[in-house]
Amino acid sequence: MSRLREVLKLSLPLSAAQVAQSAMIFCDSIMFGILGVEELAGAGLGSAIFNFILVVISGLLAAVANEVAFHTGRGAQKDIIRIVKAGLILVVIVAAMVALAMKVTPALLLGMGQEPQAVAYASQYLGQAAWISLPAFAFMVLRGLAAGMSRTTSIMRISFAAVALNVPLSYALMTGWRFFPELGIAGVAIGTALVSVFMCVMLVLDLNRYAEVREVLSGLTKIRSRLVDFKPFYSLGLPIMLAWTMEAGLFTAATLLAGAMGAVALAAHQIALQAASMSFNIYIGFAQGASIRVGQCYGEGRMGELKSYAWTGLSLGGLFCLVSALVFLLLPEQIVGLFTLGGEGALDQDVLTLGVSLLAVAAIFQVVDGAQVIMMTALRALRMGATPTLITVVGYWLVGFPVAWLLKGQWGIVGVWMGLGVGLGFTAICLTTLFNWRVNRALKGELQKENSTFVTAPTESQLTHN
Repeated sequence: MSRLREVLKLSLPLSAAQVAQSAMIFCDSIMFGILGVEELAGAGLGSAIFNFILVVISGLLAAVANEVAFHTGRGAQKDIIRIVKAGLILVVIVAAMVALAMKVTPALLLGMGQEPQAVAYASQYLGQAAWISLPAFAFMVLRGLAAGMSRTTSIMRISFAAVALNVPLSYALMTGWRFFPELGIAGVAIGTALVSVFMCVMLVLDLNRYAEVREVLSGLTKIRSRLVDFKPFYSLGLPIMLAWTMEAGLFTAATLLAGAMGAVALAAHQIALQAASMSFNIYIGFAQGASIRVGQCYGEGRMGELKSYAWTGLSLGGLFCLVSALVFLLLPEQIVGLFTLGGEGALDQDVLTLGVSLLAVAAIFQVVDGAQVIMMTALRALRMGATPTLITVVGYWLVGFPVAWLLKGQWGIVGVWMGLGVGLGFTAICLTTLFNWRVNRALKGELQKENSTFVTAPTESQLTHN
C-alpha cells in the first residue's frame, strides 16, 4: 500500500497537469461548436494540428523529468541544473521553429485536399496559436523539474486554476463579452496563450517555496551550458519524441482522412479525438508517476523495487482506462452534445449519430492505448531509447495505418478508427513483452551493472542511454 500511495501522490498532480494542457484545447473545440459545425470542423482541424505539435515537443522535453529523477536519486544537483538550463534554451529554439511552421501550414493543408473553408478557419486558429508555444514548452521543462524532484503538488494547483481561467477568458475574447474585443476563432487561441503564460509564471513562483528546487532555479544563471548538456535530448528525448510523433501522427493522418470525407466526418472525428485525448492525458499521469519512482530507484541502484513501482503504475492506469471506456459507452450522446450544444440542424444530427459510433470504437481500444503508453513510459525510466521507438513505428504505421486505410472504404471514418485500434493493440503487446524482458534483466542484476558503469563516469557516459 505504501508504494500505491507514493505513486498516487506523484501521479494525480501529473495527471491534472496533463489534463489541464489537453483541457484547454478540449474547451477550445467546445467553443468552436458555439460558432457552428463548419467552424468546429475547420478550427478543430487547426487545434488538432497544434495539439499534435504540443505532443511531439513534449516527447522531446520528457527527457528532463527522466534525467532529474535519475540525478535526484544520485544526489547530483549540479547535473539537475544543467539539464534544466539546456531544456529552457532548447524551448526558445523550438518555439521559434513552431511559429515558422504555423505560417506555412494553411498552404500545406490546401495541397492535401482539405476544403478551403475549413482551411480558412484552421488558419485563423493557427495564426494565433503560435503564441502558446513558448510558455507551454517552458512549463513542460519546469514541470519535469518539479516531477523529477517529487514536488508535484504545485503542478496540480496551478493546473486547476488554469482550466478555471481558460474557459471564461477564451469565451470572452471569442464573443466580445463586455469590454473584450470580439475576435472569433483567433480569440480562443489568444485566451489559451495568455493562460499558458499564467501557468508558467505561477509554477516558477510556487516552486521557489521549496529550498532544493529554489537552489536549482537560482543556479541556472551561474552555470555555463555545454554542448554535452544537450545530449539527453537527442539520446533519450528524440526517441521519445519520435515515438510520440508516430502515435500523434497516426491520429493526425486520420484527421486528414476525415477532412477529405467532408465536414460531418471531420467534426465527428474531432469530437472523438478530443474525448480520447482527455482520457489519454489522465492515464499517462499514472505512467509518469510510476516512472519517476522507477528512475529514482534506478539512480540509487535499488533494482529490486523497479518491478513493483512499474506494475503499480500499470494497474492504476489500467483501472482508469476501463472507467474511461465505460463512460464512452454509457454517455456518448452527452459527450457529443458538449460540442454540438444540442443543435437541431441536419448537420448537427449527422454529427451526433456519427460521433456516437466513433466513441463506441474509441472505448474498445482505450485499454490497449493505455497499456502501450504506460509500458512505453516505464521503459523510458529504464533508459531504453531506440527499441521501444522502433516498435511504435512498426505498430502504428506498418500495422495500424494500412488497416485504417483498408477499412475506410467500407466503414468510412469508423473504419479508420478501427484500424487505429488494431495498431495500438499490436504495439501494446510488443511493448509489454519488451518490458517483462527488461524487468527480468533488472532482477538478475544486469541493469545494476549498467547503472554502476553509468555513475562512475560523470560526464559523457553519464548521459549515455541504451
